Amino acid sequence: MALKKRAVVSPAAGAVSLPSLMAELPGTRRLEEVPLDKLSPAPAAWNFYAPLPDDKLLELIESIRTSELLHPIVVWKQPDGDLMILSGHNRVRAYTALLEKTGEDKYHRIPATVLTDISADEAHEIVVDSNYVQRVLTPSEKAR
Repeated sequence: MALKKRAVVSPAAGAVSLPSLMAELPGTRRLEEVPLDKLSPAPAAWNFYAPLPDDKLLELIESIRTSELLHPIVVWKQPDGDLMILSGHNRVRAYTALLEKTGEDKYHRIPATVLTDISADEAHEIVVDSNYVQRVLTPSEKAR
């Protein structure tokens, strides 16, 4: 089952919002808190977007510290039980940094929308679409 095709434009031009994109996710889903140490990144071939620069990552860390996480990450629970990050790699980096800095228990687990019953193609499309709607992309990222 493929995600519905829609015209997605760059964030600067009024893109589809992340919450509306996430509302259309395929498969079975549930919201839960997942352990950071059980997460693995999407394959590099799927997630070719550059990580947030240090200054933006620090802003994200501060936002999470003061306001909590506003949007859960999205993970794919694969048949073998592995949890692959589809959306939220930078939020996981921020949580990891907060855990290392503060040692607070609340940063051991991160809120996540857990998807099951999706195909690898659907998972790949979620990685691409969620990054596309959240970022101002470089020309080379747009080409990919």
